[in-house]
Amino acid sequence: MIPNPSEGHHGGLVLFGPDRYLFIGQGDGGIYRDPTFPAQRLDNLHGKILRIDPRRHGTQAYRVPKDNPFVDRPGRDEIWVYGLRNPWRFAFDPATADLVIGDVGELIAEEIDVAPRAGLNFGWSCLEGRAPYASDGPASCARATPPARELIRGSIRAEKPDGDLPTVTRGRPRANTRLMPGEPVCSITAGVFVRDPSLPSLVNRHLFGDFCDASLHSFRLERGHVVDERELGLDVLLLSSFGVDGAGRVYVTSLAGPVYRLEAAR
Repeated sequence: MIPNPSEGHHGGLVLFGPDRYLFIGQGDGGIYRDPTFPAQRLDNLHGKILRIDPRRHGTQAYRVPKDNPFVDRPGRDEIWVYGLRNPWRFAFDPATADLVIGDVGELIAEEIDVAPRAGLNFGWSCLEGRAPYASDGPASCARATPPARELIRGSIRAEKPDGDLPTVTRGRPRANTRLMPGEPVCSITAGVFVRDPSLPSLVNRHLFGDFCDASLHSFRLERGHVVDERELGLDVLLLSSFGVDGAGRVYVTSLAGPVYRLEAAR
């Protein structure tokens, strides 16, 4: 168990990778504008994707693979990539083993980050998306990898009696930077790569969505870049996760209660 300083940002997924090691999504601890920059610190497990061998090793509860990027270097050996706010869901491209991460934003943007290799820094909390977030961050932020896809948060306009229409965020503190009416996103959910041959129009595409946007989307990953993004024409209210069973069939879950299975139109 990794102690968390707040009730939020615990991450949300553990997943065996194609190398049969266990990958763990761990949020940044949930402290608003944490001055210690935990996601940037390599002596801290918060704000990271971790990679371990879960088999017990002597008195240790697990092992650390020797090819993890910070083994025999300063930093926690478990870290695979860092600089994340809350990597709620992630998946591996079966063709390339690239890691695709849906990182939930704070005020400005939701991110899809792509890690074709270990050791990458995705910039939080010096950056949110491609925009500055905290200017007093450590020097490591200068080496940040930008998101492969940035979805600017939509805003809510609340009309006041005097006709003023202040822009506010979806439950977050008010901010002026890049908050404008736009895509109605608030909490990105990365999904899965489709391998089910009964869904030929989606094979080799990555599914994703957002808690505040009911429409499901897909894209192809090409040399680490998000390309050919499109809507599926399917809506899932309060999207929470995706899954794949042993036969490759794709499932989508909702916090409204239902679990859906994707099937080709008849």
